[in-house]
Amino acid sequence: MNTLSMSYNIEAAMQAFVNGIQTQGGASIMFKPVASLGSPYKMVSMRFDVAPDHGYMASYEDFGGHGEAVCESKEDVYALRSLFLELAMRIVERGNSLPNGYDDDEMYGLYIGAWVEDGRVIGDISRHFTHEDEVLEFSIANHQRAYYDIAAGKSVSVNNAEVTVG
Repeated sequence: MNTLSMSYNIEAAMQAFVNGIQTQGGASIMFKPVASLGSPYKMVSMRFDVAPDHGYMASYEDFGGHGEAVCESKEDVYALRSLFLELAMRIVERGNSLPNGYDDDEMYGLYIGAWVEDGRVIGDISRHFTHEDEVLEFSIANHQRAYYDIAAGKSVSVNNAEVTVG
């Protein structure tokens, strides 16, 4: 995994997000809140990494009360930057509501992801998996139509999956 910035530069992360969408049709940026001063400051230290080059990505159905976010065009840089910030804030807000805050296992390795579909940019919060059986189970549990196979560079449908969740 390549670190975008040891200084946790949000500008570099947003630029990588926008570039990935505009040039490759999608992007995944790891977003890891690593510290919080808590109330009343709510200051967060963040880590951003580019997506891995192996494994699988799958989206949460409903991350902290929010589903997918949408941007109407991949050409609108300001809207894409806003989409990135909206998704990042969902992770920050979720971390503030967890019992252990940002140290909770649920917060580790979350990705701000987006892809172009029917001319619109769909954004969400995703997780990375190394094993296909795990991503398939997660995808079914989160009512996803597909997950993404990173090495193959394609989406894999879960409609015909023969996995029992639970």
